[in-house]
Amino acid sequence: MQTFYPIFESGQVLTSGHLNSLVSWLEQQDLATRNKTIGIGIVCGLEVSLDPGSEGVRISKGCAITSEGHLIVQEDCLLTHCRKYTLPVSSDVDADTYKIADTISSNYPFFF
Repeated sequence: MQTFYPIFESGQVLTSGHLNSLVSWLEQQDLATRNKTIGIGIVCGLEVSLDPGSEGVRISKGCAITSEGHLIVQEDCLLTHCRKYTLPVSSDVDADTYKIADTISSNYPFFF
């Protein structure tokens, strides 16, 4: 994170580096303002529902702030496809004795 902002002097010829430095500092301040003072998560909308006509999942229009402070704006959308996902198994777990029930009860219950 850039910890200083550029200072310009009268009569100074600005280079692309000077201007990019200023833009970078302002962008980082904007992101920090969002996630440090406003908070993270869903601001409005983004409600999830099943769409019986298409057997898909509908997400309503809305916006949210990520943990890094990025603003996400989403229009209404219908999701009709999915991709298989395999839960990660940490290196300290013996793959031979690993059971899905262990994952359900501990790390990732919301995936089931």
